[in-house]
Amino acid sequence: MESPPIELKCVTEKNLDSEMREEYVWVENEIQLKEMVEVLSKEKIFGVDTEQHSLRSFLGFTALIQISTEKEDYLVDTIALHDSMSLLQPVFADAGICKAFHGADSDVLWLQRDFHIYVVNMFDTAKACEVLSKPQKSLAYLLESYCGVVTNKLFQVRP
Repeated sequence: MESPPIELKCVTEKNLDSEMREEYVWVENEIQLKEMVEVLSKEKIFGVDTEQHSLRSFLGFTALIQISTEKEDYLVDTIALHDSMSLLQPVFADAGICKAFHGADSDVLWLQRDFHIYVVNMFDTAKACEVLSKPQKSLAYLLESYCGVVTNKLFQVRP
C-alpha cells in the first residue's frame, strides 16, 4: 500500500520571520538522543546534513549530524554519542519517513561507514536539480528561486 505524497511547505517572505529559527537543540547524551528519536519517529519527513572532520586523519569521521523537522532543529554531537548512534538506525531505515538531503552522496556514505545507519526513502534536492536540468544545483539557488530566501554564508566554514 502506497503512502500519500508528502506536501512540502515553502517559506515565503510573509512567514519568514515566524518560520526561521535561531535556536537549536544540542544533542550530546543518550537521553537527549532517545528523545530526538522519539520525535523523529512521528515525522513524515525530516532534513539531514552531516559534517565530517578529517584534519590529521586519513579516513576522517562524522563529527556532527544536523537534523531538522518542521518545528525543531537538532545538532547531534556524534563524537560524544558514538557508542549510542545505533539508536538512529530505525528512523533512518523507516520507509514511511522521508529523509531530505542536499548532495547526499557523502552523507549516506559517512552514515553507513561510521554508524551503520542505512538511509531508506530519501530525497536529494541536488539530484532533483540534475534530473530537472536546473541551471544550478546549489541549495542557495533552490532556496532563493523557489522560496524567496537569500542565505547568509558569512559564518560558513570552508575547508
